Amino acid sequence: MRIGRCKLGKVDDNEEILDMPVFKLTSMIFHAIWIVMFIFNDIPIMAVVNVGSVIIYIVAYLLLRRGAIDAWGCPRNE
Repeated sequence: MRIGRCKLGKVDDNEEILDMPVFKLTSMIFHAIWIVMFIFNDIPIMAVVNVGSVIIYIVAYLLLRRGAIDAWGCPRNE
């Protein structure tokens, strides 16, 4: 069952985690910020963005594995 872009149900364990939209969107946002900061040559901000993106990936992966969010990053209502 799908509500808007959110679907209700379990994530298939065989589904490739990094191909899921929540990860693609996060990756695109952080790469865009990283490129802008690279142009302005602001190294400390680049470091913060890189660390922040890794933390978001880990948190999203753990939530996904626990079943708290689905592949679209939508919270689950069990």
